Amino acid sequence: MKGKNQTSVNEFILLGFSDLPKLKSLLFVVFLVMYILTLLGNFSIITIIRIDPHLHTPMYYFLTNLSFVDICYSSTITPKALIDFKEEENTISLFECAMQLFMFLNLGSAECFLLAVMAYDRYVAICNPLHYTVVMTRRVCTQLVTGVYTVSTVYSLLHTVNIFSVNFCESNEINHFYCDAHPLLKLSCSDTSSNEIVLSILAGVFGFLAVIPIVLSYILIISAILRIRSSEGRRKAFSTCASHFFTVNLFFGTLIFIYVIPSSYFSLYTNRALSVIYTMVIPMVNPMIYSLRNKDVKQALRKMKTAHIQLSALGTMKGKNQTSVTEFILLGFSDLPKLQSLLFVVFLIMYILTLLGNISITTIVRVDPQLHKPMYYFLTNLSFVDICYSSTITPKALVDFKVEENTISLLECATQLFMFINMAAAECLLLAVMAYDRYVAICNPLHYPVVMTRRVCGQMMIGVYIISTVCSCMHTVNIFSVNFCGSNKINHFYCDAHPLLKLSCSDTFFNEMVLSILAGIVGFLSVITVVLSYILIISAILRIRSSEGRHKAFSTCASHFFTVILFFGTLIFIYVIPSSQFSLYINRVLSVIYTMVIPMVNPMIYSLRNKDVKQALRKILEKKWF
Repeated sequence: MKGKNQTSVNEFILLGFSDLPKLKSLLFVVFLVMYILTLLGNFSIITIIRIDPHLHTPMYYFLTNLSFVDICYSSTITPKALIDFKEEENTISLFECAMQLFMFLNLGSAECFLLAVMAYDRYVAICNPLHYTVVMTRRVCTQLVTGVYTVSTVYSLLHTVNIFSVNFCESNEINHFYCDAHPLLKLSCSDTSSNEIVLSILAGVFGFLAVIPIVLSYILIISAILRIRSSEGRRKAFSTCASHFFTVNLFFGTLIFIYVIPSSYFSLYTNRALSVIYTMVIPMVNPMIYSLRNKDVKQALRKMKTAHIQLSALGTMKGKNQTSVTEFILLGFSDLPKLQSLLFVVFLIMYILTLLGNISITTIVRVDPQLHKPMYYFLTNLSFVDICYSSTITPKALVDFKVEENTISLLECATQLFMFINMAAAECLLLAVMAYDRYVAICNPLHYPVVMTRRVCGQMMIGVYIISTVCSCMHTVNIFSVNFCGSNKINHFYCDAHPLLKLSCSDTFFNEMVLSILAGIVGFLSVITVVLSYILIISAILRIRSSEGRHKAFSTCASHFFTVILFFGTLIFIYVIPSSQFSLYINRVLSVIYTMVIPMVNPMIYSLRNKDVKQALRKILEKKWF
């Protein structure tokens, strides 16, 4: 009886600081200043460490990762909190809430484990200084950091699935300014005792694994420092771990106050103040601690200022003797002269099939009223992106097979790069949107028409194109802000970011860092949305009792799942795995798959594996012939 009167919650209201209306403007300014300082401070730490060779040590490698985690960590909570200060009703959808919780737990636990790894690093440096370079090799450091991110991701996935496996069907008001585990469990209308036990066990196990290495490391460090006879030696030894020790106390001290000591001991205001310290203040002060209390970082900063003045003077003198590049030569497949005609025919066929396939999909969806649904609206946009994407690369490649010198002007190269990045980013984000669409359709079928309205779908697509355009603008400006004054031969069949940066005669470190950050943000947001959507989809499908029901549910997202695997799989091979691990031929083959094959096969996947599209095509053919 009770189940019939319950309504499933599909969005929450973050009460946040709604009980302090007079302080909203002040809090907005304070939070904004803290967020700007967090970004500036942590980006400065990363830049200083990357530029100065003296800081290319394990300790500072871990510090760059800590700064990266702090940027992401603060960005998970603060922007949403800032927006909520300017809106009347601070709503957050179920999916957005799950994503925020996942990211919050992921980055929070990553910081815990990273501080544990940094404690171990300090232990080896102080207690075994002669073996430090042998123990803390580059490979070991990379494995430790990879382990940190892997464990934190697994931990946050387990937590998120555990929290969102309960039913939310009563109040939807979260008494917090972000989605956290305990406030969410309080809203459940089902028995949460098992979920709370799982929550405590996970937090306890992972917390214990993080705290124990820190405690043991510092016991051994302090005992080693006390054995040093000279006061100068003790002071020097302690100074190498003072910043880390201060950070550990601040981070875990706040953590204990929030999650270990019962919240009934504090007022609501105290709890919120502690949460602000934990999510915003600590990421802001970490770079200050490591810059103000660290002699090496201060020296590196001083050297950077001096070097900047010297480089400005040298750049003015050097510029007089350099000739600026006005066009590039695309080497492409010039080292395969016997295959030029065959490759021309293959590329031409693929391009024709891409146009025919994607135009057919668009036409079928537009003509058949049965396909006027969000899923197929996104599919027509995917076909449009694939047409533009392939047309950015293939026609130029075809022309280059028939001309002797494959030149491309600076402006044409910049335009091609802009369009290539724009369409690639749009496809990434569009696949993420389509994953979210499938999540709503399978996990909340009754609310699907209410959630995925025409207006929402339109807004999502506008968002995809705006973000991809902004991303490609930033990428293009970043790449073409360097000086091209040496070789003008691009070892590729189209203008891509990394081959272009290799031709620069100026320092490209900052440009490469910006390139990695921008690509990382778009890629990470897309992949996390897809992964979380499919985790929730698979868990929902597994709860369906009949095998027929499970088959039907999975068939609605099979085509999209296959497309995602193909697209992101190729993307990882090209841009994530170092190119040095593959030959030039394999890299070019992967680029052909990424830029020509995928846009060609996408319509085949959606027509051959999709019953609705096949039925629509059959109806169109029947009308034409009969």
